[in-house]
Amino acid sequence: MPCKRFLNYNIQTNAPKSSFGFLRMRALARKQKRDCFERNLFKLAFVFGKNDETPKGTADLQENVIQNESVDLNPSEQSELSVATQVLINHRTEERITEHEQSKAHKQTLTIYSKRRRETGSLKNALTIQQKNEKNYWIQVLRRITDTIKFLASRGLAFRGENERFGSSQNGNYLGILELLSEYDPFLKEHINTYGNKGHGVTSYLSANICEEFIGLMGEKVLACIISELKKAKYYSFSVDSTPDITHLDQLTFTVRYVTDQGPIERFLMFVPIEGHNAEYLTEVVVKFFKDNDIDINDCRGQSYDNASNMSGRYSGLQTRIREINKYADYIPCAGHSLNLVGVKAAECVNAVVKYFYIVQNLYTFLSGSTYRWQKLLSYLGTKKKVVKSLSATRWSARADAIIALFTGHTDITKALDDLSKDDTQSNETRLEAKTILKQITKFENVFITVVWHEILTRINDTSKNLQKRKYGFVYSMQSFKFLRIVFIGYQG
Repeated sequence: MPCKRFLNYNIQTNAPKSSFGFLRMRALARKQKRDCFERNLFKLAFVFGKNDETPKGTADLQENVIQNESVDLNPSEQSELSVATQVLINHRTEERITEHEQSKAHKQTLTIYSKRRRETGSLKNALTIQQKNEKNYWIQVLRRITDTIKFLASRGLAFRGENERFGSSQNGNYLGILELLSEYDPFLKEHINTYGNKGHGVTSYLSANICEEFIGLMGEKVLACIISELKKAKYYSFSVDSTPDITHLDQLTFTVRYVTDQGPIERFLMFVPIEGHNAEYLTEVVVKFFKDNDIDINDCRGQSYDNASNMSGRYSGLQTRIREINKYADYIPCAGHSLNLVGVKAAECVNAVVKYFYIVQNLYTFLSGSTYRWQKLLSYLGTKKKVVKSLSATRWSARADAIIALFTGHTDITKALDDLSKDDTQSNETRLEAKTILKQITKFENVFITVVWHEILTRINDTSKNLQKRKYGFVYSMQSFKFLRIVFIGYQG
């Protein structure tokens, strides 16, 4: 197979660049029982390479000789012995190659080639520049995308809407913010015009899938940073609590606390789906979580949960099982939950108090059930007094707000109910209900309970709020409980 035929074959069939190498060419030529260039002829052909950026004798030079990039640079000058013709045909004659290298036409061609290469660069350089520009383009796109994702995620805002189309008012916060930014960012606007609404199969980094992927990557990075900081601090305490989400999936929340040079730190780690609440199962979940995240449970110095028996149980609760693994993991019950539990149990001990809170809830339900009745209440309360509040089965701060509102606005509330009970524009049922509630809240027993529980819940609520402040710790909690106990004993005396 002559070298010229070999060259034409590779060019016409778009063979890969590596096919033009010296070893590949010689192997094919010898397979056809023909001779080809020896390696030393490649070196002779590129003596001019001393002034070229590419080192002499490399694979690139070998390929350049065979492809002969400089042959057609000056077609107006016809050489008597061009590398593309006579050299390839008479490749056995080393003298002819040397003669060609010293010819005027060859030198002129090399001069033109070197000049053009300096001005425009090689194809490899052009591809490198193109690749760099492409890389920089997508970096700029990703910076805008990730900043938008961080903004929405840090504020707990929803990403998606009813569709994922630019120009739609129902495309959600993610695409909506990108549209807003594009009004002041020509680069982003051009990107959206080019790649927006293209559908599947087109890389744009604008889809919901990329949001989820980036959120996952950011979450992994944040978790890794927290764990690294925790390991540096070495000792830590943790708290877990279960809560169902909107899809009724039960999840265990993991929170850790540790101390750095900047002071005490509390970090939320993640939600872990769970399928049960017994202490043995929860212990397995906690231990597995620490193991999976390479956190040494033997460095734990504290654990804190609510007062549920499966958590705080002395004999088989979660805290007991953790202490069997690490005896230094002291259990400290949640101070806020303990205080809340005291109020709940105290209210359940007296039937009159249970009925009283039922009346307070009925008062709110009646007045808030109609805009007319609510406006009537506001007309008596004015703007400075608190309106009636609804109770909460779990948050006793809500009960405190409800009792405080009734205590401070008792006179105005009774006037509003009396007015509604005599209002001929209202139905008989409404007037009767207003009269019944009025009679209940003005009863001496309930008025007395209002005064007493106003004092109790005000104290409990103020203490509960202080317990949630970061500047107060365990010692303050103990002192607060002791002070409340003294106050309530004083009420009894």
